[in-house]
Amino acid sequence: MNLSYHNLAEVEIDSSLTWYEERSRQAFDQFRIRLTSALNSIPKFPERFPCIYGEFRSARVKKFPYKVIFRIEQDQIFVIALAHDKRDPDYWKDRVS
Repeated sequence: MNLSYHNLAEVEIDSSLTWYEERSRQAFDQFRIRLTSALNSIPKFPERFPCIYGEFRSARVKKFPYKVIFRIEQDQIFVIALAHDKRDPDYWKDRVS
């Protein structure tokens, strides 16, 4: 299965990567590796991740305060958010149509 992204999820990914890059190259590298690992694991076994809101599931970014929020669609995985744990946990729900 392929991943597709809500445009705001892409913005969240880019801004998170930029935030870590501005702090430290090591932090950036570690975040990028962990985020890539989370994103790569979702299409392999999407049903293993817990449902958190209706059909939306959550995959943790290990060692970082983020989770990837996604939905399994017929032939793809739709990523709706890269949610920070300290942010309002429901902020992304207004993206659901």
